[in-house]
Amino acid sequence: MFLGERIRQAREIRGLTQEELANRIGCSQALVAQIEAGFKMPNNDFVESVVDATEFPITFLNEPPHPEFGIAEILLRAQRTAKRREILNTVRYAEHIHAIYASIAAKLKHIPVRIPEVVDSPKEAVKQVRKSLGLEPNAPVADLTNVLERAGVRFVILPPLPGRDAFCIWLRADDEEIPIVAVAGGREDGDRYRLSVGHELGHLVMHRSFLRKSNKEVEEEAWAFAAELLLPEGAMRDELIPPLTITTLARMKPRWGVSIAALIRRAYELNIVTKRQYHYLSHQMSALGYKTREPKNVDVPVEKPRLLRKMAEIIYGNPINFDRFSADTKISASELRTILRDYQEAKEYMPISEKKVIRFQPRR
Repeated sequence: MFLGERIRQAREIRGLTQEELANRIGCSQALVAQIEAGFKMPNNDFVESVVDATEFPITFLNEPPHPEFGIAEILLRAQRTAKRREILNTVRYAEHIHAIYASIAAKLKHIPVRIPEVVDSPKEAVKQVRKSLGLEPNAPVADLTNVLERAGVRFVILPPLPGRDAFCIWLRADDEEIPIVAVAGGREDGDRYRLSVGHELGHLVMHRSFLRKSNKEVEEEAWAFAAELLLPEGAMRDELIPPLTITTLARMKPRWGVSIAALIRRAYELNIVTKRQYHYLSHQMSALGYKTREPKNVDVPVEKPRLLRKMAEIIYGNPINFDRFSADTKISASELRTILRDYQEAKEYMPISEKKVIRFQPRR
């Protein structure tokens, strides 16, 4: 009954057009379209060819389709350089990873979502979010990814391909709304990663319904939210004391987990430095080559999500029994291993506080 839809999902997850799939399996594009639309039932040879072309097991194709994200909002906020096909591929891949989350989550107790909806200024929104997440008003956020996972956010790591930076969405499933943040993997810029996550959190908090605002307004609000979240005004007025130098800003970078360039920008936004001083510091960054690459000795580590792997370890053991994992998710063990490389293992994970670690219990 669902086979045609499931074939379409498999094709789109792999980033194939109907014509490309047709060429791989030796049939017409029209036939693929008819089968995906449910107008024709595929024969066994067709299904086996799809299995070979997409590298999904036949059990995957026989499952009901997984929930799909609404892409209208994502398209509106996408990078202008990204093509619609790239965006669609990104969204379908994110759905694929989230389906793994959903498969495991069904066996575990629910994590309460503590991401509030705030229809207010970015500064007020950050104030309420910090309170909801149990963060001090003016303290650095030590591990933003971990903090958000404990608040019910599910992180999806995307392949490191052009046009894939980050997006977020609220997914309605089983009478609940789940906040999802998808971020490009394979990166070394931990400071930019944190800023991207803060930006997407701003969208989750302030823009569940944003059609009343222009895309420009929405983006500006999300960036203002990220700046206040990661570099709160109260703390910055205490620490960004003129005259600012590249050296003093570099010393602040590891503690606050943002780039030197972001600290300069924040000082200008708060009128701590003048426009002339801002340009002078920016010119110094260029002269030192820091516009391209900031000093390695103050690099911010890239945060890795932990939640998906931890859920798998609870259900399938540590080390994970990938054969059982594969049987339940209908995804090959080799693909599951590849996906989980982007998520922290227990030995890598250093919790902020033992009291704040998520402790799952199987459903009874």
